[in-house]
Amino acid sequence: MALGLQDEIYGQQVLYRKGNVAYRASDASRLLIDAGAASMACATRFYSLGRQAWFRRGTVDQEPLPTATRFVFGSGLPTTVGYDFSGPWRQSDPSPIQADGDGGDSAWMNEAPSGWTGDTGCDMRALPGVGHMDIVNDDQALQLLAASAHSAQKGAPACVNTQSVP
Repeated sequence: MALGLQDEIYGQQVLYRKGNVAYRASDASRLLIDAGAASMACATRFYSLGRQAWFRRGTVDQEPLPTATRFVFGSGLPTTVGYDFSGPWRQSDPSPIQADGDGGDSAWMNEAPSGWTGDTGCDMRALPGVGHMDIVNDDQALQLLAASAHSAQKGAPACVNTQSVP
């Protein structure tokens, strides 16, 4: 949370709840202060990705990265994006708030680089059922990235979203 929860990624999705109070990405500092984490709220305001020029160029200004980039990630798995606290902030078993993702990052976060690329239809690929930590060992993901890297040596990296992998 110290890097902030960006409105550009999460929009108006409720990520945390305490009783009848809902917290969205834009409420990250208020959430931390309400939970008694004022120092982290200060760090969030200072280090937030939303304040970083490189992040804003892609996510807000939709300016593609200067080099060809490919993004391959898992999808279709329940992913915890926040918590619903029915008791005290320090309760040990809050109910998870879940969304689609790779079990580690939400689809909203995995799809955030769409602003950093000139052609999402070519540069991005979601692999259904592949988990966040499993992607680095997934044969299909590795084959897609290897083919893209090999073709980059010839001048133009292959699209990861149009390749068929056995």
